[in-house]
Amino acid sequence: MGALVFWVWGPRLLSSKRILRIMLVTIIALTFASPTILLYVLGVHQDHLHIHGVEHNLWWGASLNSLFIPSVFHPLAIVPKIA
Repeated sequence: MGALVFWVWGPRLLSSKRILRIMLVTIIALTFASPTILLYVLGVHQDHLHIHGVEHNLWWGASLNSLFIPSVFHPLAIVPKIA
């Protein structure tokens, strides 16, 4: 994705006008998302059943690689050889 941005905008990417636009978009996104983020953080701190961290959730999550390549821990013997 980053390569596409550099290909489209090239050296104009780091101009002061673009940086100001990026900052404006960031401020707007944080303004609209902050109530949801705040509720999420409060819920996580009050929930005593949440014993695992973010790393645990990321380990169990799907990545783009796992959509096309089977798992190397698959129980069938031929599947890890494909991966």
